[in-house]
Amino acid sequence: MKVYLADPQSDESSLVPMYRRLVDLYAAGVLGDNAEVWPDPTDTQATLFWTLTDRSSAMYCFEAPVPGYVRIYDGRVRWATTYDGAGKDNAPLDLVLDDLRDAVDGPLNLDARSNFTLVIKTINSSKEVGIVEGTKQQTHGGVYRSPRGITIIDLARFEPTFHYAVPNPHATSDADAWTLQPNKPTEPGVEYLKFHGKPPSYEQSHAIVQGTGLMTARMSTTNRNIVRSYIEKHVVDLGSEALSNADERARGVFQALARDTLDELEQQLAGTPPLFRGVESEMVS
Repeated sequence: MKVYLADPQSDESSLVPMYRRLVDLYAAGVLGDNAEVWPDPTDTQATLFWTLTDRSSAMYCFEAPVPGYVRIYDGRVRWATTYDGAGKDNAPLDLVLDDLRDAVDGPLNLDARSNFTLVIKTINSSKEVGIVEGTKQQTHGGVYRSPRGITIIDLARFEPTFHYAVPNPHATSDADAWTLQPNKPTEPGVEYLKFHGKPPSYEQSHAIVQGTGLMTARMSTTNRNIVRSYIEKHVVDLGSEALSNADERARGVFQALARDTLDELEQQLAGTPPLFRGVESEMVS
């Protein structure tokens, strides 16, 4: 996955929310190995990106406490916890797509109206995110593509539709080094790579213009021109191994932190009466 970053002098901590988001999207299969991503470097919550997968699209990520409902209008999406709430002006999430250009506060013609993806991530995934368009509630199986050009992704239920690239041990050239398969096989011992087919040239051109615009929207004119002139030097490639192992490494860090804090607590409590480990049968007065 290629990620465009504006300034190597940025605070490292500002990139952490972005990488957490990208790991989630990669793990779910929303972004594949050859996806390209342009973040807004001033978005501390990492909610809005421009992305290139099989198409060029603005992608807005929203973490919802419950699946709730998304209601789709012409150039607008709303989310609320209830069916009726998603149709009201005070919906917790109300995105007017033409206004997203104002969200980045810069001279940007953000072409999101017909190139927009809303990703809903929920903690409670016992139900699917409800999709309402017109007068009907739609079923989606993890992804719903509206005729209006809006895509809604229920992250907990998303199933990748792209092919998987399987290493071809009999390849005689780079051209046939990978064999595409429509679904991920379960054959053990083989490393598989999430793979999108190369997007159409128009989508690539559209993404580089829109993505660079989003990435530089809040810069001064001088800095914006510098980044645009050297945009090919502002991209880093995140390998599939790093993305795939990020969750595992993070869990290891948290486990080590938990172990250290328990060791410290044990040392502090040395010499005090140990807690009773049996059934708590005594009433607390």
